[in-house]
Amino acid sequence: MQARFFFLVLLFPFLAAQAQSVGVNTQNPDPSAALEVQSTQQGFLPPRMTSTQRDNISNPATGLMIYNTDNGCLNLFNGSLWEQLCPTCIAPVVQIQNVPDTLCAGQNLSFNLPSISGLSYHWSGPNGFSSNLPNPTVSSVSAQDAGAYAVFAVQNNCTSAVVTHNLAVLSQANANFTVNPSTPSVNLAAAFTAQPGMGSYAWTFQSGTPGSSIQQNPQVTWSQASTYNVQLIVDNGNCSDTVVQQVTVVTCPSQPQGQSVTFNYTGGVQSFTVPSCVHYIDVDASGAQGFASGSTSFGRGGRVQARLTVTPGEVLSIYVGGQGTATSGGYNGGGNPGSNSIYGGGGGASDIRRNGTTLNDRIIVAGGGGGTGSNCGTNSAPGGHGGGLTGQSGCLYSCSSCQYTGGGGTQSAGGVAGPTSHSQCGNNSNGSFGQGGSNTGNSGTGGGGGWYGGGSGCYEGAGGGSSYVTNNGSSNITHTQGHRPGHGQIIISY
Repeated sequence: MQARFFFLVLLFPFLAAQAQSVGVNTQNPDPSAALEVQSTQQGFLPPRMTSTQRDNISNPATGLMIYNTDNGCLNLFNGSLWEQLCPTCIAPVVQIQNVPDTLCAGQNLSFNLPSISGLSYHWSGPNGFSSNLPNPTVSSVSAQDAGAYAVFAVQNNCTSAVVTHNLAVLSQANANFTVNPSTPSVNLAAAFTAQPGMGSYAWTFQSGTPGSSIQQNPQVTWSQASTYNVQLIVDNGNCSDTVVQQVTVVTCPSQPQGQSVTFNYTGGVQSFTVPSCVHYIDVDASGAQGFASGSTSFGRGGRVQARLTVTPGEVLSIYVGGQGTATSGGYNGGGNPGSNSIYGGGGGASDIRRNGTTLNDRIIVAGGGGGTGSNCGTNSAPGGHGGGLTGQSGCLYSCSSCQYTGGGGTQSAGGVAGPTSHSQCGNNSNGSFGQGGSNTGNSGTGGGGGWYGGGSGCYEGAGGGSSYVTNNGSSNITHTQGHRPGHGQIIISY
């Protein structure tokens, strides 16, 4: 091969003189080329050198070509400087199509770019989003997922332009709802409650009356026992949500069912939800005893028993009275005593309230007992018992002709307090609606709580509070005075 190349070199001047083309591996070189090389197994290899070596070429001719090993490019001298002829990088093209720019919270954001061999994707976005998949998904988007999502692709070491997609996330509607009672009865209204402030509501009640509604909280009845579909569609103007639940309607058994629930004193409000199919309850309520220095006999709480009409699913508020102490009246209306520790506070009433928690919402009340005084020795002047339409007066146990005792509460007024003319009784107060009278002096006793509270006493016993039962849907009423020592209690049976 070297001999052939040497031969060609010797031959070039002669050929140039003849103005003929030279061919390597061809006998018919193209007449427009001074030299044509043909091969299917070999290529043309220019001289290979570094930039420094290239720059050391003395007086390079215009058109001189080398391969630059520093940058991997062909270098061509144009008569004044070396130009670089580098391979062109063909970057892939990325397009995000058919992706919504607005979603409701809770929906999924899904991208779908083509999967191409040798091509890789690089995603980034809000809320720490990143992925190398062609089809990444952001599940159940929230407000934190709103913003710009960016992607670029790399193929054959060529990088595409960065493409972005902006996403806005709207507040989602919420069509979750509840039904009360959870298992409605035939021909009795079931109350449906939707989330407030959602916009528009569209209810569909399978076989119900009504069959549809646009109210937020409709009531529906069914005439036959079965399981029915209830659908709610909520639209807040931007997004909508649909929820379907099944409601089982039953035929009610006859009462009583032989169940009971006992509520003891806790110092707070308790609750009772009327079970499905229960339309009346039997209540046995007892008020609390007034303070009596450890005695269980004086100033006991009253008892009232009654049957009350109720609605399945309704929630009743339960208040169980607390016993009076040497320093304070009992929970739920017991009047406060004076500062002398041998004179006690009144017992609190026990009651049930419907459709609210104010005193006017009470439907049954068991009066509390009055606090006991010690005018003529410890516990010598017991407080009056609570209970009855009129609470008992402390006068029944007076050791001084009733001049210092408090009266019992009635159905229309609180019990009258002991005389305020005494120096220790100037702060005595009458009983009031739901509250026993108090004494902020020294030797006072507190009245019992009740429908109306008993009056406070001075040195001697305070009056007991009165009991009460609503006239609306009540029956089988029995009042008992002086029934319960200690804290009150309420028993509900059905």
